[in-house]
Amino acid sequence: MDSTEFWKYYREDPDAEWGYCASKMEFFDGFKAHIVTDDLSEMPIGAVITAGNVHDAPLFGELLAELGKVFTYEVQKILADCGYDAAWIRQKIRDRGIADVIARNGRGHFESFDPDDPEYSFRSASERVNSRAKLLHGLENFRLKGLGGAAFHVLTVLCSMIWSGLASFLAGYHDFRSVEPLRW
Repeated sequence: MDSTEFWKYYREDPDAEWGYCASKMEFFDGFKAHIVTDDLSEMPIGAVITAGNVHDAPLFGELLAELGKVFTYEVQKILADCGYDAAWIRQKIRDRGIADVIARNGRGHFESFDPDDPEYSFRSASERVNSRAKLLHGLENFRLKGLGGAAFHVLTVLCSMIWSGLASFLAGYHDFRSVEPLRW
């Protein structure tokens, strides 16, 4: 789970809000796409769109519900950055019998650190999905107005990512991250 920001297009957009991107250490005026990603396929499986000032943690329940809609097999671990480091989130994950692999947020008082779990490195799949959404599928080319327009735009971008993955699979690239097609 992770979120990514994108700027509003219209100067007067009533739904856009100023937010802060911690990874870039800069403010932006726009929206956020909070995306759940499958770390093995590197495909988006759910999203919630908000104004730019909404923190990741309060949306965890909605994102967890998206997981339940998509996966027919048991989810074993949830990987997330320190934006999801909250006791209630960890408890909600554990109540479902899932392991939480969430980075610790020192919140300025203590040192932040990544979990010892070797699978935490797979969390970078979320970062790659966010980058692909922006660089290859046009998430940053938002040209609509309002939260509804932002939701439509993100849905279109994520659907194009899924269709690209499906087309790659049908073309013989069974692991779309590799450059060599698998031959039958």
